Amino acid sequence: MASSAENPLHPARMPLQCHNSNGNIRRSAAICGLCGRMKHFWPILCAAGLAAVFLAGAPSSAHAQALGEILARPFHYPLALERGTLDPIGPDAEYYTHEDACRVLHNWGWTHCKGVDAMVSERSAGIATLVVEKPNQDGHITFDNWDHSDRRVEVTSIWDSFVAGLRRQAKETGSLITPSGWAVQPTLDHDHNLLFYAFALDWDGHSLLNAKLALFDRRGYVAFRIVPVDESISKQGIVKLVRLVSAAYRPAQGEAYDDFEDGDRIAQDGSLGALAEMIDVPLHHREKTLTHQVETMLRRGWLPLVLILLAGVIYLAAGRTKAD
Repeated sequence: MASSAENPLHPARMPLQCHNSNGNIRRSAAICGLCGRMKHFWPILCAAGLAAVFLAGAPSSAHAQALGEILARPFHYPLALERGTLDPIGPDAEYYTHEDACRVLHNWGWTHCKGVDAMVSERSAGIATLVVEKPNQDGHITFDNWDHSDRRVEVTSIWDSFVAGLRRQAKETGSLITPSGWAVQPTLDHDHNLLFYAFALDWDGHSLLNAKLALFDRRGYVAFRIVPVDESISKQGIVKLVRLVSAAYRPAQGEAYDDFEDGDRIAQDGSLGALAEMIDVPLHHREKTLTHQVETMLRRGWLPLVLILLAGVIYLAAGRTKAD
């Protein structure tokens, strides 16, 4: 029979290595070597030794943080946001601390995360990452201009401005960025007070899908950036994710869209302005015309008062003219 020095498969010669659950070699050569040399009790001792190494080597949250790892934490109860709460959608719902969210977004190329309220993951629901932005506070969003006949023209102008901005960004960064168009056309749901869209980009050869949802409330809206697990998700799939997120969000008491009261601030550019801001492009100033201002006063019920005041001013001016 070949000796241990001659047989490379003999336990005394075999290069035993112990691994953790991630496949990384752990510092357990002594224990593994001892396991290999035991003839009678090695199965029991080896199992005990490997269990001890695994338990001792399992990284704690504090240790992982010290090593600079980014950990998502499970949540099973509503997550507090600035102007509402977000319920977990699936059993594997996870959230990131603000510090960890900033580090992730920095790795994605974001220059800062001041506008981020929360970041979660809902992989079983089909959402790889959900970024909740800090609430918009421009004022209550009305839907009047969405139903105008020139809405398609405005939406096209918003898209053209966005594409022009991408060209500038590509030139500045040296990246090749090509927008592929709307994956889901901007859609306003009057019944549920929400607006959503999705578009596709080719970024240096990588296909990216940008889906965004705005849930309107009393003071503006809360925006959600949705990154799906499935990069080839269909239009129907995107709409499903939008419905899941909108159902999970609950505005704070008194902050729902229908809690609007006379005297509350109203956003000047309405739903089209919200769309432009969501995509981060300037809205053409067509909405800031006299016609739009009259429509705003009609909605607020101010027009009769303004007309009365205007008539008074004209009357006083005419009286002074006669006196002179």
